[in-house]
Amino acid sequence: MRSVRRSLPDAWVPRPVPTRVSTSSPAVSAFAFAFAFVFIHPFEDGNGRIHRVLVHHVLSRTGFSPDDLIFPVSAAIVRDQRSYDAVLERFSQPLFAAIDWAWTSEREITVRNDTASLYRYFDATLFVEYLYDRVVDTVRTDLHEQLGFLTVFDQAMGGVRAIVDMPDSRAALLIRLMLQNGGRLSLTKRKQFPELTDGELGAMEAVVQAAMAEGALKQNRAIWLPST
Repeated sequence: MRSVRRSLPDAWVPRPVPTRVSTSSPAVSAFAFAFAFVFIHPFEDGNGRIHRVLVHHVLSRTGFSPDDLIFPVSAAIVRDQRSYDAVLERFSQPLFAAIDWAWTSEREITVRNDTASLYRYFDATLFVEYLYDRVVDTVRTDLHEQLGFLTVFDQAMGGVRAIVDMPDSRAALLIRLMLQNGGRLSLTKRKQFPELTDGELGAMEAVVQAAMAEGALKQNRAIWLPST
């Protein structure tokens, strides 16, 4: 295995990150580049994290997501690690019969036959379907949650600024602390805002709680909204 690890990365690294493969689909382009890295598996640790970075990078380079947006597909991959492992196993398991391998005295794996053709031409349907599934889950779960948070935050920000004209950074910090504590500023954090009176703070807490309640109502409506 040691000799394989020397040759395969040398063949992979010099290649530029693709903007497209022979398809118009960014997900297929992301698969072709990122899973090729997983097959090589050049490091003892961190291959999965680098794989997810490559997926992000290719989706961005191919125009799938806007330049100013991080499409959090890696969160969907990590959330369902079992599916990730299963798709790799479904690909690798049938190849074992064609690979002549053994343990060395140093407890390393050595491959005694040429296996490049097993990885050069193969059916990538499983991987593309898997990545598409993770993209859909990202849109339905992660982006939905992020949009919900931003809606609540923006509404709370407008309400807080209407009570006291605070600098954006101070108002944002106040709102984050309240959101983390059920819409109230904890007593231990109260001393961070000496410029606010108790009356102003109470009014701001009411505004944040109202934004949270409206956001929760909208999210419940979205969950129960029938699909079309």
